[in-house]
Amino acid sequence: MENTNTELSTNTIIPSLIVGMISLAFLYFIHNQFWYAPDEGVFLHMADRLNQGEIYGIDFHGFHPGYHSFWNAFLFELIGRDVVTLRYPLILTTALTAMMTTYMLRNQNTVLAICSGLAVCCFGFPQFLNPAPSWYCLFFAFCCTFLLTEQKRSPINLIAIGFIIGLALCMRHPSGIFLGLSVLTYLIYELKTKDNILSITQKSLASTLMLIITGSLCLYSFVIHKEITSIIYLGIIPIGISLYVLFNHTATNKALFLKLTYCSIGGLTAITPLIIYQLTYGDIVTWWNNSVVGASSILDMEFFEQQKYWKMPLAHLANLKHNPSLSAIYLCFFWVGIYLLPFIASILAFQRIRQEKEQPIQPILIIAPIYGYVSLYYQIPIYLYYSLGLYILAFTTIITTKREAYTIAIALVALCLISIKTYVAKPLDTNDQINIKSNIEGAKLHIPQTSIDKYQSIISFIQNHSKPNETIFTF
Repeated sequence: MENTNTELSTNTIIPSLIVGMISLAFLYFIHNQFWYAPDEGVFLHMADRLNQGEIYGIDFHGFHPGYHSFWNAFLFELIGRDVVTLRYPLILTTALTAMMTTYMLRNQNTVLAICSGLAVCCFGFPQFLNPAPSWYCLFFAFCCTFLLTEQKRSPINLIAIGFIIGLALCMRHPSGIFLGLSVLTYLIYELKTKDNILSITQKSLASTLMLIITGSLCLYSFVIHKEITSIIYLGIIPIGISLYVLFNHTATNKALFLKLTYCSIGGLTAITPLIIYQLTYGDIVTWWNNSVVGASSILDMEFFEQQKYWKMPLAHLANLKHNPSLSAIYLCFFWVGIYLLPFIASILAFQRIRQEKEQPIQPILIIAPIYGYVSLYYQIPIYLYYSLGLYILAFTTIITTKREAYTIAIALVALCLISIKTYVAKPLDTNDQINIKSNIEGAKLHIPQTSIDKYQSIISFIQNHSKPNETIFTF
């Protein structure tokens, strides 16, 4: 039961509008209820330094190319210098993502489409109310999926897709790379010709690119991450998809080159301002080494290796065995469900790709598994949420019967309710669950008193032991 392009009508847009309004209300209600200062403080600091005239990549650098910091600096100037300022755009992007999900599922069961949209909202930004670049990249991934699903390929469509991928690359380059790989794989896959017997020369461009994509996925899995459970969990199916497309595509050189040209125009348009900025004001070599290449060195830190996705569900299963309470039961259901969903969705997507011989399958069935590689970067729940929404859309796209639709809808609602009760907008560094209005300057938040006291003391210590604008080592 897959989407086909249909005319926009009241019946198709109302469910999306309902999901959008619920999402906006929910997000606005919780948007100031959480603070993870170690991350958010860095974003605020870099935005401040840009607004003071310092140069990104010379006077300071981050782990990403820079668009995220420039965007945050712009928001400070436009709205005001406060923690919540950086969250307002993500309220909008998360609601739009939920609406796109519901709309792309409009030919599915309506209840399932609505519940899927709300689940994509719930398991996105609300899980970590932090203006991380990964949330923007998830939104970009949904935008590319929407454009590939809802529009015919045209120069404007392909330029827009390339532009979005370029934005993702400049916002958070690992996410942009996997978004580009997933979109390119689908563009090659969908180029089906009536002549299935093409010579190697006639389809050499697509074959070469698919070899590069497959090699990149293998490198990321077997050389960078190595650990077998991680490879089986999120790595083996995307590699299988890329190999399938490599050996079964019928993309001619001419047709693919034309698509790539338009995408490249869009991508270069997005990237060029950042390159011009570095060439004019900065040092492009230093910027490249520190903010692009050097960012990968963080994976060598020991705490990255200690975190594995399989540990959380196993821990809750063990807890259930020793403490079979109601809370242990629903938390076990929650974590087993959350961690199985990407794996099952990927398997079903691969199965659908292999079954469909004539017409291209939905783009999400290729984009979700390959883009999902971003979640291997650091195996903690937050990083799984950076791609979980795509897996939810892929999974619900495949549902074929009314009974399945209602079953999955109920399961998604249950997972959302457990998450809202237990995790959404809950502090990570304290068991204090009572939020009060913060009196910290530049932080119009409602957070626990223990968090307020903690960061007030840190601020006081810095003010008492350093001069304004003095460099301090905080790592």
